[in-house]
Amino acid sequence: MANPKGEEQRRVLLLCGDYMEDYEAMVPFQALQAFGVSVDAVSPGKKAGDICATAITIKVESTDRAYTQSRGHNFTLNATFDDIEFDKYDGLLIPGRRSPEHLAMNASVVELVRKFSDSRKPIAAICHGQLVLAAAGAVKGRKCTAFPTLKPGLVAAGAHWVEPDTLSVCVVDDNIVTGVTYYGNPEFIRLFLKALGGNISGSERRVLIICGVRLLAKFTGYPGIKAHVVVSGGTFAEANPIDRCVTDGNLVTAAAWNGQPELISQLMTLLDIRVSF
Repeated sequence: MANPKGEEQRRVLLLCGDYMEDYEAMVPFQALQAFGVSVDAVSPGKKAGDICATAITIKVESTDRAYTQSRGHNFTLNATFDDIEFDKYDGLLIPGRRSPEHLAMNASVVELVRKFSDSRKPIAAICHGQLVLAAAGAVKGRKCTAFPTLKPGLVAAGAHWVEPDTLSVCVVDDNIVTGVTYYGNPEFIRLFLKALGGNISGSERRVLIICGVRLLAKFTGYPGIKAHVVVSGGTFAEANPIDRCVTDGNLVTAAAWNGQPELISQLMTLLDIRVSF
């Protein structure tokens, strides 16, 4: 969405599975689209329109003890695993948490990841996603980090382990970008964009997020707030479709989280922030 006209669009494969970390799947999925990258979310044994259940980590207070997780959302896949054409993709992203434990045991997944590795296409893996890289032999001789409990396994797979001093650490080694947890999402996504050949201009802009502000303007939102908007003197733009976004002067609004890629893209336009390839 943020690509200047005439530029070739990058295409990325998002490798999903049940109980992947919600923030490590949804945030890159929507952010990359906002930056003009096409993202196909797939999972072995599933087709477009099927769902993957996500997991949400309540809080990671320490990496040397167990942490609490809960059932997250239903993440809808937009592509079919069996229809993947490797040559059409410029990069691969693997979220973490529970799903990589199973993906690493799937021969088709391992072979696919090995193709990305052998071709030196950009690969980004976060948290426990590096388990899949290890299964494909992609970390041998490479610097990487991950959730700290993965250290023994990655070292055994031949990786040069980088000890993370915070949960937001990210590491780059040639075409491979690795991160510890979703706390590092901003840097993780930035480094992956760079690996894809992206250039970001205007990144020095700063944004303040405030909730609950009423404005006398034209905007959209979840249908249930329409009456409040009208009473407050605003003009409500019907949320049809539910991912609709509206820009009115210096204000950008979205009807629901489904529209976040377009919301971010329109806000970037107002801020004169550009991502080019």
